[in-house]
Amino acid sequence: MTNQNFIDQNLFLQSYWERRVFHEQGLVSQTKIDINKQKLIEMAMDDYYESRLIIESSDDYKMLHGPIENIQALSNDQKWTLFIHNINLYHPEIAALVEQFSFLPLWNFDDVLCSYSMDGASVGAHFDDYNVFIIQLEGKRQWLTQNNPNKTWRDDSDIKVLKHFEADNQIILEPGDMIYIPPHVAHHGISIGESLSLSIGFKSLEFSKLTTSLAHEILETDNLVHKLQPLDQVTPGKDKNHIDQNSIKTISQNLCQYLEENGLIEKLILKTLSTNKFYDEEDDTVTTEVDKNYYRNEHSKLLRSDNYIFIDGVQFKLNPDERTLLMQIFDQTFIEPIDHFFNDLQLSTQSKLLSHRIIFQA
Repeated sequence: MTNQNFIDQNLFLQSYWERRVFHEQGLVSQTKIDINKQKLIEMAMDDYYESRLIIESSDDYKMLHGPIENIQALSNDQKWTLFIHNINLYHPEIAALVEQFSFLPLWNFDDVLCSYSMDGASVGAHFDDYNVFIIQLEGKRQWLTQNNPNKTWRDDSDIKVLKHFEADNQIILEPGDMIYIPPHVAHHGISIGESLSLSIGFKSLEFSKLTTSLAHEILETDNLVHKLQPLDQVTPGKDKNHIDQNSIKTISQNLCQYLEENGLIEKLILKTLSTNKFYDEEDDTVTTEVDKNYYRNEHSKLLRSDNYIFIDGVQFKLNPDERTLLMQIFDQTFIEPIDHFFNDLQLSTQSKLLSHRIIFQA
């Protein structure tokens, strides 16, 4: 599916990752990826799949969420782009393609988006908060990019479109080519003829969101009503309105030490990165049936460190045997029954997995 030498990994990480646009030609063979326009339209009509349709008309954009009927009935003067999310879950060859990116932190992988565009269609100039690799499967697409854009959005559109965009680079992708676009680099893709592409997304950690989440976590944690360690270095001073830098440094160090000792920062990172965008509220009323099999939710994400394990933003405290069983469950594809693993878990763990819809019966 990919050429033997995928990309120069060291060069990419040192010079491009989260820094600047990267372009590689003839990287992927599209012949083994069994996806096409008609299959995407059929998926968009099914409410099982997450889909979006963006219609462009006279520099205006309208977005519809799936299920979407009568796509092919759109008029010829309406240029449109169809998106199917999480396509990697339903096509093993696309899931295998993601493995080519194993030199990156796969714990930060989000999903693969597949898009079909009519000739001349686009979704406007915009920027994203994540890293994205766009692989052209069929047709051609012109990509215009801009570093350090004006980040003002238009206020007259259904979707986020930049009010001001001045490209400083142009790339035309042909089948098998790839472009990498870092977070906050503005980009505008315009289809040349009908085109089909994959977008492989990796989250970008935003410290503003992490610190906000940390504050909420501290407020919700009962055992954090503690005093900081006594100041071991106090600088005498006559000014009651002034605090010296040594005291500030000591308080800061004690605070960071306390957060680390209680694992709050580590747990927050795991919780944030494992959170499932499809997550529903916990349901304690879930019942089981003896004649049905257990399956793993295909959208659920497990992340573990040496100390903690989280699934869909929920912490699980497990003994070593249960930890192994849970890892085995997530090693299975979501279409395989997992009864033989699930039944060996403790009842309390089974109940938690079911109530959070991480495991379900069918």
